[in-house]
Amino acid sequence: MAGQIEIHTAEGVVRTSGPKGQEAFRSTVAFNRVGIARRDTQIPPEALERAASRLESIFGTEVMPLEDRIAATVRAKVPPLAESIGSLPDRLRLLGLAGEERSRALLGSLTAVVQQDAGAAASVLGAVDCALPGDIRWAEGIVTALNGGTEEEIKQAHRIAKGLEELTSIDPVEALTLDAAVAVAPIRDILASQDFPQRLGDLRAVLRSVADKVATRLDALKSQYVNARDRARAELEAMPEWPRLTDTDRKDIVEQVSNHDLPERPVPGQELAQLQLVVVRRDQLAAKLDKMFATPPTFHP
Repeated sequence: MAGQIEIHTAEGVVRTSGPKGQEAFRSTVAFNRVGIARRDTQIPPEALERAASRLESIFGTEVMPLEDRIAATVRAKVPPLAESIGSLPDRLRLLGLAGEERSRALLGSLTAVVQQDAGAAASVLGAVDCALPGDIRWAEGIVTALNGGTEEEIKQAHRIAKGLEELTSIDPVEALTLDAAVAVAPIRDILASQDFPQRLGDLRAVLRSVADKVATRLDALKSQYVNARDRARAELEAMPEWPRLTDTDRKDIVEQVSNHDLPERPVPGQELAQLQLVVVRRDQLAAKLDKMFATPPTFHP
């Protein structure tokens, strides 16, 4: 406890009073298996102060600036912390978010700092440039956000960005109408940021703007599509040749025009996919009408 000696065991060097050190002194048989050496260096008081202060900021627990107390706090507090953020690298990867490597490095550091009865905890946490407190707060903030329902928002943001990019390929004019490129850029930028929890407000604002534009445009396109389809049916039935066709032929022709009907209402959250469907169905119907009429019905109101 005085920090004057270190114990050399088969598992490594022990420098603090903890379970491994106590096991080494448990019996004569156990003690015969270890070596004792005088410690070459002592941790400076200012480093111990920094380590204790950082532990207090991380865990909200008062810690005496003593190497043994610092190690005891790390042994008690760090394993539950590591468990709570243990799945973070995989969650970030599966959600297509930045920070997987940082979170894996953090878990590695937490594992290392508790080894050998947390003998290195004071020197690691007391280093002037120790990054552990910042990384821990970052990881806890992300876990809290994801557990609070943000995970579904992130998935929706990916779907919206992908849908807008697909719409650009399907119909650049419609994508331009929705300002697709303007919306995709901030969505991708936020999702690529390691500090995305602090930018959720911006992400939600972009998604709301896209949703409003999609809903408005979807209503207009469906109205145009239905009007063009109904006019096409009317013009077919007004053709002089129409009465001379058999019932089977008339039914087949009407079905060719009508088999592009759309669902009455889009599934909530799937409005952009519905918009893509309307654009595709509109183009399919236009191609059909090109074959039926010398002057196909227009798709404008």
